[in-house]
Amino acid sequence: MAAGIPLALISAAMLLASITLVPPHARALDDPNGVLSKAEQKCVVTINKNVAAVAKAQGKTICGCIKDGAKGKLAGLTIEQCLTADNKGKVEKARTKLAGKVSSDCTGPAPGFGVDPNGIAPDALGANAIEREISLVHAIFGTDLDTSIKSSKPISKCQQDVMKQAKKCFDSKWKVFNKCKKDGLKGKLSAGQLDSARDLVRLCLQSDPNDPTTSQPDADGKIAKACDTKLLDKISSKCDGLGHVAAAFPFFDPNASLPELRDFVDAAVECEFCKLVNATDGLKHDCDLFDDGLPNGSCDCPECTLAYESDTRWLCKPGMAVNQCFVNSLDATKILPDANSTELETHVGSEDHPYDCFYVYPTVDLFGPIGNHTDFSDLSLELDPLLGQAARLNNSCRIFAPLYRQITLPSFGTPNAQELLDLAYRDVKAAWDHYLAEHNNGRNFVIMGHSQGTFMTTRLIQEEIDPSPGLRSQLIVALLIGGSVTVPQGGTVGGTFQDIPLCTSDAETGCAIAYRTYAEGFAPEGGSNAPSDPNTFDRACTNPAALAGGEGVFQGAYLPTSSNQTIFNVTPDPGYGTPFVKYEDFYAGECVKDDLNASYLEIRVPPTDPNDERENLIPFDHILFDPGFLGTHILDFHFAMGDLIELVETKAAAMP
Repeated sequence: MAAGIPLALISAAMLLASITLVPPHARALDDPNGVLSKAEQKCVVTINKNVAAVAKAQGKTICGCIKDGAKGKLAGLTIEQCLTADNKGKVEKARTKLAGKVSSDCTGPAPGFGVDPNGIAPDALGANAIEREISLVHAIFGTDLDTSIKSSKPISKCQQDVMKQAKKCFDSKWKVFNKCKKDGLKGKLSAGQLDSARDLVRLCLQSDPNDPTTSQPDADGKIAKACDTKLLDKISSKCDGLGHVAAAFPFFDPNASLPELRDFVDAAVECEFCKLVNATDGLKHDCDLFDDGLPNGSCDCPECTLAYESDTRWLCKPGMAVNQCFVNSLDATKILPDANSTELETHVGSEDHPYDCFYVYPTVDLFGPIGNHTDFSDLSLELDPLLGQAARLNNSCRIFAPLYRQITLPSFGTPNAQELLDLAYRDVKAAWDHYLAEHNNGRNFVIMGHSQGTFMTTRLIQEEIDPSPGLRSQLIVALLIGGSVTVPQGGTVGGTFQDIPLCTSDAETGCAIAYRTYAEGFAPEGGSNAPSDPNTFDRACTNPAALAGGEGVFQGAYLPTSSNQTIFNVTPDPGYGTPFVKYEDFYAGECVKDDLNASYLEIRVPPTDPNDERENLIPFDHILFDPGFLGTHILDFHFAMGDLIELVETKAAAMP
């Protein structure tokens, strides 16, 4: 393997490309709705009130452990051991009371408020409260308190006072939240009676800092006092000494300001508080967005569902103040046949279209740690595929492009890869559900994806669209590019989908366009393109330039002149000053077979008019296009972009 691309990256990408989706599996039930009886309301309030009491008792225990640990008075215990020792028995007393109250106040069926429908488990509720309080102290001081808690009196005093105030901040949030929820259940809020767990928690938590209607009720200023004024006072008076902050808070930037330290502690409180609300009420609230108002991965919460009601969870969605499908230039320099002449092709889109495009982008986190990509504070990685694959359709359809916690490339092939993929899919499914509920209104739609995005959209179609005659009737076309869609050898339907065929004509609707590209002379090698059973199934291949089969010349290839990822800067920048160059009627494609009888779309530069002096800008022999890897994978969309746009428009017009 040539230098430049890590072997792990290549093998991981090959693994993703080889994954064939299995039939859909069962999904968890949605949060139930319905008016709660007074008895059920009482049960919900009892649970929350007594879980808060367990959390409060555990918080006091933690503060005592920090104080005694700094003084060396733990009688043989480490500080970490002290956290769960409960030497004074106050935590166990609160847990016993929780169990008793649940037993007396929750005598009927479990209320439909997100709690476990199989019954209420007081032990689990109490354990969650303890876990969240311990996670809070670890978030502030690190996971080894015996190292981070100092015996030096000034530093120890700083740590003790900040932790005490963090506990009070946590308790104040619980108190205000529980009152709000109690009033909501009784219909005492301006929104009227709210029995949906999702709606009520969204109202009583600050779900979206950009939406004032969701601000947490704090009429008495309890939260502001505990989490803002007093927390900053404690930090200023107890920690504002030389070296105190750096020594007391090992994970905090010592050069930052004291108000920033206050915000750091408050965000840690918000994160753990939100997680405890989720665990108590059986919800999946977006705790990462809740803790500091930013989609930056600061609150690690795999069990949470991203808040797609917030614009911060989308790249593109109609009505967004900063819609990435519109704020970036899509202009292209058209290279004319004499190779010396050019024309500027400007691009202006619109949000006023009768149908929609739902797009999921490919793997962009190539070198991140094993896990899911969670930090969306910098969108430069996502912009490359968005602008090259989807945004140009903004003059054809309304584009919905959600952010999602995709699996990082090094994570493929690891033991928990499927778990990580499931998390990514849950995000895509949540975004789709939000789109259907809030924006679709019976409109026809296009489903689009590339690579990991195609993996996600393929599963979405398998589970949600293929089995639904209603949604199938709204499907204009599915563009499932660079993925692993299969069909029986010689067939167009079956394999991955049961009722959605491959497209065979321009005006056919409710079908799929799927292919993978490799350059002529660089056919797939080493099984990089083969399905698991090539004798029975074939890799789907539909040529956008010739859906009926044979060779077709692409009417408009839009090639990027640069990339935000250095590894993808393989197209020589011609210096035309536009983000794309356009080659009309230059590249061609044809679905052919590799040596394992699997189909792929072969990209060619066919003989042309002798007066055509244009040259191929793509170095097909570059290691990035290795046929034993993924071929010209990163340009799957780009070669056929003009044809794909025309096909979408033709098929949309042909919808019944």
